[in-house]
Amino acid sequence: MRLQKRVVRAGSLLVGLGMLAGCQAPLAGTAISVAGDRFAAMAAPSATGPARVNLQLPGASEATLRELGRKHHLTLSRTIPQLGAASFVLSGASSADLEALSREPGVQFVERDAAGHLIDAARPPVKSGVPDYGDQWDMQHMRVGEALRLRQGSDHTVVGMIDTGMDLGHPELQPKIVGGTSITSPNDAPQDDLGHGTATAGIVGAQPVNGQGLTGVAPKARLLAVKVNEPGTGHVTASATAAGIVWAVDHGANVLNMSIGFTAGEDGLTGDALKTLNQAVSYALGKGVLVVCAAGNTSGQPETDYPAVWSGTPGFEGLIAVGALDSNDQRTGYSNTGPWLTVTAPAEGCPALAIGGFGSFGGTSAAAPHVAGLAALLITPSRPPSVKNLRTWITKTARDLGAKGFDQEYGYGCVDALAAIQASAL
Repeated sequence: MRLQKRVVRAGSLLVGLGMLAGCQAPLAGTAISVAGDRFAAMAAPSATGPARVNLQLPGASEATLRELGRKHHLTLSRTIPQLGAASFVLSGASSADLEALSREPGVQFVERDAAGHLIDAARPPVKSGVPDYGDQWDMQHMRVGEALRLRQGSDHTVVGMIDTGMDLGHPELQPKIVGGTSITSPNDAPQDDLGHGTATAGIVGAQPVNGQGLTGVAPKARLLAVKVNEPGTGHVTASATAAGIVWAVDHGANVLNMSIGFTAGEDGLTGDALKTLNQAVSYALGKGVLVVCAAGNTSGQPETDYPAVWSGTPGFEGLIAVGALDSNDQRTGYSNTGPWLTVTAPAEGCPALAIGGFGSFGGTSAAAPHVAGLAALLITPSRPPSVKNLRTWITKTARDLGAKGFDQEYGYGCVDALAAIQASAL
């Protein structure tokens, strides 16, 4: 399943700046023009909801932030104190207001609150009957059954699912959920309204009931249901995603799964316009939390999905970007490729949990939780491994596919649960 893309090109935030940096002596007025273009892009309408901006102002109280908002025609929508960040809805603010905001004392940056999407956000269909492990080609491909005979994992390991929440009453998930929150509807429980989060959570940690049903990669792991989508849709914002990451880390997550994409070129987005999200991922890595991201489903187009591409960036070695495979070990045609791709995992037509029952799920959204679940299976809370060790065990034991060794289509290859467990025991 692939999400229908929404393209609102509000103009590049970097091209003008790059041209300016290359000039020895810019013409009078050029710098003002470039800055004006940048703030105009921030204020441009969004196809997915009201235009929003994020700023960083460390140590600011909520009262101070609200006053700044009133001064510059903005409405405060959320704060992330751990990052010194806040998000505002434009309530009549112009590009001049945003430029003036950026000059306020202590403000370190102002950026557009980029719109993104849950990858493969179409609601998984509910199918009749109760599947079992014999139907799970994906788990067999990863040798999960063999791995579980060696190690069951720990019920003290927690995976934060940054997603659409979960079906909180699903019998295969309900006993596993140790907490949750709805970032976009703080007064509501993180009940899944789309099915995406239920499917990804099941791949990580589904536990059969009375021996019947699906088995996740880490069936003993506990789960945090972190709902970040705009209710009833596959739309997300960078600030909601960042807030979800920080909440999950602060509530005990050892691993994060993010089947979320912010696509370069859409909604005025450039990689430089994701400072708040970048800092949230850095916050997780700095706390020793492994971050697993879907690679995205826009292969063949000159676009790139964040945060997956940060896996190739120094300092982000604890982030794993996951591509999608079919049952023949072939990379699916939509799965993104590049030098930043870490590994691949089963994805196409995987049996999965659905709201109220069972269904099937696919795309790189399905690939990522296979790896998040494997990471959870590898963690021994009494001797927690570093994110570097987790990544090493996962990558070095992957089954090589494509060109020999690492390549940009398959990364290090298909993850292998049995081999990773064996390597971690050495």
